[in-house]
Amino acid sequence: MSNISFPTRPDARVVVGLDFGTTFSGFGYAHKSEPEGVCVLYEWPRFAEASGKSYCKTQTALYYKPSRNGLQLESWGWQAQVDYVRDLDLVQRKNADKSTLGEFITRFKLHLADKSSGPLSTTPLPRGLTTKQVITDFLREIGKFIMDHLRNKYGTHLSMEELQWCVTVPSIWDDNAKQQMKSFMEGAGLVGGNRGSPYPVIIVLEPEAAAVYCLKKLRNFKLNQGDKFLVADIGGGTSDIVVQEKANSSGSLKVKEVTASSGGLCGGSFVDQAFMKFMSGKIGCLDKFLEGNPRVKLQLQTWWEHAKSSFEGGDTNEVLYCQLSGKLATSWEEHDPSYVGDYYTVEITHSDMVQIFSGVVNENINLIKAQLQQTSNIRMIMVVGGFATSKYLMAKIKKAFEPRITVVSPNEPGRAICDGAVNIGFFPKNILCRVARRTYGISMCAEFDSDIHPESLAKYIDGVKYCNHLFSTFVKAGSTVEMDFSQEKYFWPTSKNQTAISIEVVTTQSPSPTYTTDPGVTVEEEFSVDISSSLYMAKDDRKILVSMFFGGSCIEVKAQPSHFVGTPEAAEMMPVKFDWA
Repeated sequence: MSNISFPTRPDARVVVGLDFGTTFSGFGYAHKSEPEGVCVLYEWPRFAEASGKSYCKTQTALYYKPSRNGLQLESWGWQAQVDYVRDLDLVQRKNADKSTLGEFITRFKLHLADKSSGPLSTTPLPRGLTTKQVITDFLREIGKFIMDHLRNKYGTHLSMEELQWCVTVPSIWDDNAKQQMKSFMEGAGLVGGNRGSPYPVIIVLEPEAAAVYCLKKLRNFKLNQGDKFLVADIGGGTSDIVVQEKANSSGSLKVKEVTASSGGLCGGSFVDQAFMKFMSGKIGCLDKFLEGNPRVKLQLQTWWEHAKSSFEGGDTNEVLYCQLSGKLATSWEEHDPSYVGDYYTVEITHSDMVQIFSGVVNENINLIKAQLQQTSNIRMIMVVGGFATSKYLMAKIKKAFEPRITVVSPNEPGRAICDGAVNIGFFPKNILCRVARRTYGISMCAEFDSDIHPESLAKYIDGVKYCNHLFSTFVKAGSTVEMDFSQEKYFWPTSKNQTAISIEVVTTQSPSPTYTTDPGVTVEEEFSVDISSSLYMAKDDRKILVSMFFGGSCIEVKAQPSHFVGTPEAAEMMPVKFDWA
C-alpha cells in the first residue's frame, strides 16, 4: 500500500480546480488574496480553427504519432484535432502511406468508469496505449499549459510548490478509479516528487462542486437555511444527481448532503452516439466508409455539435439538413442505387431529433425522479454541466417538474465544476456532511456462538472455537457522516503466539451486513500491524486500536498498539480506497 507523505507548508498561493471531462476539460483558479474571484479560461489554443466558438473548456483529445519506439504524443486539446486533420489532408492529397498517420483519441476518460453503470460510448485504445498512459499524458500537458497561464497572470516566479490542485471526479466512479486519479496526477508531475505541488491533490466530487457554484451564482433566488435543492450535473459522459441542504442563511455556501448521490453514463456524448447510429441507419455503408475516411467523421461530429446545442424541440415542423461530402454521397449511391432521394443530404425531422435525444433525456429525468422520491420539500432543481447548454434537455426537464419545483440553470453551466472546485479548495468546510453509499467495516473473528453462527465459518485456534469473517461495521450505508467524524474500535489477536494482526477493510451496499462472505462484500484494502514486540504480554492485553477517519473524499485508516510499543509504521495513516458518491 502506498503511503505518500507531504511536508507541512503554509497555505497555497493559488488554488486550481481542474475539471477533467469526457468530451471537454477546463480549469478555474483564484489567488488566496481573493478566493471568491475565480477566473476561467475561454480562449483556448486553436479553438477557433477546430470548433469555431470560444468555450470555457478545451477538447479532451490526444494525438499520437508513430515512431521507432511506438506511439509518441504529438499534441493535445484542440491542437490535437487540428494536427490530425492536417495529417489526414497530407495522406489523402499526396496519396501517402496511411501508416504514417497517427492516432486521434477522445472520450478516453470513460475507460475509468464503472462498467456496471451502463454501456460505454468509447472505443478501445490503440495498441500500445493504456488508460494510465493517455490520462497521465493529458493531465501532464494541460498541467503545463495551466502553469504557463498562471505565470503570465501572476509572474514568472510562480512555482508549482505554490499551487493546490483540486481535481473533480464523477459520483458514479468506483473506489479504484478515484484512487487512480490521484496516482495519475502524481505521475503527471503535478503533485509530489521533486517538482510537483507539495500539497496532496484534493479530490472534489462533481455534485458538490456544482452545488457550491449554484449557490454562488443563483443567490437572487434567496434560499434560506434548511432549504433543500437538487443538483443535476449533466456533462459529456456522466450525470451526477444529489439533493443538498443549505446549511446557513445569508450568503453562506455551506451545504449538507441529504441523499446519497446517484448517477449514470448518460451525458451528452451518448446523444452523439445515438446520432451516429441514426446516420448509420440512413446510410447503410456509413460505418465501413468512416473507417477509411476519418475526416468525414469529424465533419459529421462538428455539424452535429452545433445542431445538438441549437435544437429546442418546440417547432414540430422543423427539419434539419445534414450536408454530406461528395465522396460519401458517391459511396452511398454505389451501395444503395435504389434509394429515392438526395445522396448529398440527410433530412432529419423533428421526430427524428426527439428520438435521438429521448433515451438520454429520459434517463436523466428518471434519475432526478428517483432522487426526489427519497426526500420531500425540494425547493429547486439546479442543472449544470456541459449538456445543460442543450435547450431541448432543459425544456424537457422543466416540463417534467415545473411548476411543482422551480428548474434553473446558471448562465455558464459548463464552468460550474471547475469554479466550484476552487471554492471547495479554499473552503473545504463548506461541505458539512455526506451520505455514505456503502457500509464500511473490518473483517474480524469472535468466539463462536452456536445459536447465531454457522458451522461453515467455525475455526479452532489454540483449542478455542471462533467464528471467522464477521463484519465489524464502522459506518452504515445511508447514514449521514459529518466531515470530521471518526470511528474507533479495538481488536485483539486470536492466538497467544500471534506476531501480526491482519486488517481487512471491507465494504458493501447492504446497511446491515453480518459476514464478510455475504454477497456483495468487497475487500477494499488489506494491511498488517506488527505486534511481535508484545509476545511477553497476556493475549487480552495485546489489543490494537483501529480508527477510520471520514474527513475527506478518501477514508483514512489508522491502526496502532494500545498497551505496548509497536513499530513506527503501525501508527501511520493508511489511505484506503473509498467511494463517497
